[in-house]
Amino acid sequence: IAEAAQGSPTLEILFDYANVRMANEDLLGAAETFAKVYAKDATWRQAPEALRLKAVCLHRAGKSAESLAACAQFLAAHPGHANSADVTFLQAENQFLTGAKDVALASFNGFLKDHAEHGNSRAARMRIAQILYGQAKWAEAQKQIALLPEAPSADPFFDQAGFIAGDCAYKQSQWKEAVARLKAFADAHPKAPNADTARVKEALAYLQMDQNDEAAKTFASLLKNYPDTQHANLANVELGRLKYEAKAYADAKTYLAKVAALADAGEEGQRAEYYLGWVAFAEKDNAEAEKHFTKIKDVE
Repeated sequence: IAEAAQGSPTLEILFDYANVRMANEDLLGAAETFAKVYAKDATWRQAPEALRLKAVCLHRAGKSAESLAACAQFLAAHPGHANSADVTFLQAENQFLTGAKDVALASFNGFLKDHAEHGNSRAARMRIAQILYGQAKWAEAQKQIALLPEAPSADPFFDQAGFIAGDCAYKQSQWKEAVARLKAFADAHPKAPNADTARVKEALAYLQMDQNDEAAKTFASLLKNYPDTQHANLANVELGRLKYEAKAYADAKTYLAKVAALADAGEEGQRAEYYLGWVAFAEKDNAEAEKHFTKIKDVE
């Protein structure tokens, strides 16, 4: 009788305990306790919230597949609930993280259609852009980025929007737009993932517009600020080529020799030998030129 009068104190205590565990970042423990609350009485007034928070805790703990199952359970059992939009977004996010990109794309689009003003609408738009970008649908991804609100965000999740926009422009040979977007991204987020890639593509886009001086400055900036970049060989070879074309042969040799000396430089190593050969030829050192040219694959 007392329990009925108070509205199920056992469930209240369990629910409060689960929230404390969640606040203490004991996410799996909290998820387990929220599950107990829901299992005891799915009709209790806080039961839907317990199920939602179970899904949230599992998601934050990196258990995307388990969180996805909890989301599906919530949406099936509590259609039209006040928190359905939150769970719908979380479901799409879990689909994305478990690799079901096509399913996630449909879910994020559906979420935006039904909840355009939701607090997670910007994140949904960003995920759509990421999925389309990963599918090499450059124009469609570019369009989604353009639809993102321009307001700055403290969330680093949105930092990559500039890179995606710039790289999509680059992939479509929109060189001026690519330079503007990639430069803005790398300037604003120099330590973010893809910052070095943005710089090298900015430089390559300058080359496409015959702006060789800007390209050289950007390649040099890349090497200075990202000494361990995966694009170092490409940058050194392009700088060597540009210096060769400008008849600055000593500088050309300095850049090209860095790559030619590597045992595993691959195609860039071959290009380095090629331009070193032409530098030597320009300096009338035919023996040195022959030495470099014969190092190129398929040259006998």
